[in-house]
Amino acid sequence: MLILFTAFSVSIDAYVAGLAFSLGERVSLKHTICVFVYTFALCCVTLFIGGLISRYSLFFKISGCVLFVILGIKNICGYKKRAEQKSTNASLVGISVGLDASVACLSFSLPVLYAFAVAFTMAVFHVVFFVLGQRSARFLKTAESMSFVSGVFLVLLGIYKLF
Repeated sequence: MLILFTAFSVSIDAYVAGLAFSLGERVSLKHTICVFVYTFALCCVTLFIGGLISRYSLFFKISGCVLFVILGIKNICGYKKRAEQKSTNASLVGISVGLDASVACLSFSLPVLYAFAVAFTMAVFHVVFFVLGQRSARFLKTAESMSFVSGVFLVLLGIYKLF
């Protein structure tokens, strides 16, 4: 039950990220796959070597925050160039969404088999919330300047996660 509660609470950021990314630009299936793969991989790494890297948890938390702020600033600065805009790197989206799950996994001490189950659970919750955020953004895409709003959301999410 603790694992499900942790997965749910950590995945709420994935909803906001899915919403913000989808407001700013077209998010493809590749982005969703990267969210799953990177969340699963980062959780596995932290679960298996958590004891060794637990002293660096602040670094991982700050890295995730900084990635969201950078992506937000990118959206704010580039919102007038929408016609020629490329999609945000899917790997960067996956890493920024999955880092918070990996930090949460530092608090678990589990046998190997359970570690894979926890990593899988975290990844599934993150993908579900990321997709829910994408679907919610479809209802909000009415203004031309939504990528600016997307950038503001991402910067605010990064600052919120920092504190």
